[in-house]
Amino acid sequence: RIRAAAVLSRQRDGLLDWRKSRDYVDQRLTTFRLLGATAGLIATGFSVAANEYVVQGTDPLSTEVNFIKGCCSITSVICLMLIYRTYLLQERLERIIRHISQLTPLDPDISIFEPFRSRAFLIELAILGVHLPPGVTFELGVWNWNNFILYRGETLCTVVATFRVYLVWRILRDQILLRLPKRHTVSAYTRISFGSALTFKMILNSRGAMPFIAAIWYGMLFIFSYWYRSAEMTACQFNTAHHEKCGLEEARYWSMGDSSATFEKTNDLYMQNALWFIYVTTCTVGFGDVNATTTMGRIVACLTAIVGTLCVALLTAAFSYTLQWTAEEISAMMVIDREKARRVLKQHAARMLLSWMHRMHKRKRGYQPKPLRKLGWKNMVRSSLAIVGNSVQDQFVELLEDRKAAQYRHEFQRIKQCCHVDIEDCQGDEVRIDQVSARTRYLEDCSRMLEARTRFFGQSGIVRNQSIATIPADAQPGGIWSKEASKSRRGFSISMRSLQASSMKSIG
Repeated sequence: RIRAAAVLSRQRDGLLDWRKSRDYVDQRLTTFRLLGATAGLIATGFSVAANEYVVQGTDPLSTEVNFIKGCCSITSVICLMLIYRTYLLQERLERIIRHISQLTPLDPDISIFEPFRSRAFLIELAILGVHLPPGVTFELGVWNWNNFILYRGETLCTVVATFRVYLVWRILRDQILLRLPKRHTVSAYTRISFGSALTFKMILNSRGAMPFIAAIWYGMLFIFSYWYRSAEMTACQFNTAHHEKCGLEEARYWSMGDSSATFEKTNDLYMQNALWFIYVTTCTVGFGDVNATTTMGRIVACLTAIVGTLCVALLTAAFSYTLQWTAEEISAMMVIDREKARRVLKQHAARMLLSWMHRMHKRKRGYQPKPLRKLGWKNMVRSSLAIVGNSVQDQFVELLEDRKAAQYRHEFQRIKQCCHVDIEDCQGDEVRIDQVSARTRYLEDCSRMLEARTRFFGQSGIVRNQSIATIPADAQPGGIWSKEASKSRRGFSISMRSLQASSMKSIG
């Protein structure tokens, strides 16, 4: 903005043609996009107001409705003019960028028919230009299976006008891209277009991803609800309908598909019922208490289910990104794990020693069989079986104790290893890479300084061009500075070896 203000002041002084300034053209382009989006959204609000007057039973040719239609026409024309100006500025900005990056000749004069060569401009012209002027109205009757449904022109134009909400995205995109310094230079260097795709990825990979997806979700809920309400509403129920087929039996009593059962068609004008249907559809629940009775209503329901599935997937991805550990959190948790290990190390050591002492005491005591009560072959068989059973049982118990002791020993070694971890090792991979990079840059600066010092104080051009007597004793090959240079070389080699060791440790 400061650069644009400076360019504007120079342009006022006659020192610069604003058509050749990239910053000033970019600033004007952003301003015209904001004004065009504001005018388009205001026109959409007037169109919705006119349609609601007609739905509530007001004559479409009444004074109130014609006044609202006039306001809608004025704002729509203003929006079209601003969008046309936006495309002219966009073409001029692209020419300036091509002139800077590819050194092509810059032609600041643009034909007034240049925007009509763009397919995007023609599509926007069709979306933004659809409206009903004052004193104009019509009715459109269609057959829905065996049923007759009538739509008002105000309703159809309002449904088309709701597509203008895409202008909000342009405002958000420009506000995000304006925060990026030198984005045109970076775009030309990396050959990446700083447009809607990159802005969408930036939002999804930021902390504001979840609010952004939630705002899109609820915004689409209201838009789809309005579409569903308009699709399920027949103008034959209005007292201002003049179509000759509204008196038919098929316009009042409807049937679904091939079913012979009929029901009386009534318009549900409550927006909250449409919101409920769209909400349960976008969540892929579908209770079945509200059903779509028209083809257009079913198409809206299908679109709602698809958009809801996409929003759930994006929300899940954004939520998983929010739950990821940061580098600082990873370092903090590793330090906490080390302190926990130090706290319980003595307990595990005592448990391992008790297990070892119990086993040693049992092995030292050995097995002492009980004395026989009476002699006889029955008692001898019983005692033999008891000895064999006790030996098997002792072996099984000893095996369990060995496994438990090995488990205690393994746990003790693991905790002991955690206790001896250095504080530098309790850092995430990103922090380690940053530290290695910083050390590398520091050693590079040291090597450059060492090279400059050795050139000056070593056997350089000073020694060759001048006599040894004119050089101070400190700077001679055997002097103090020469010794310091050798020490610096040894320190540099030691630092390089330590850097290599730390790098391999971090990679491992």
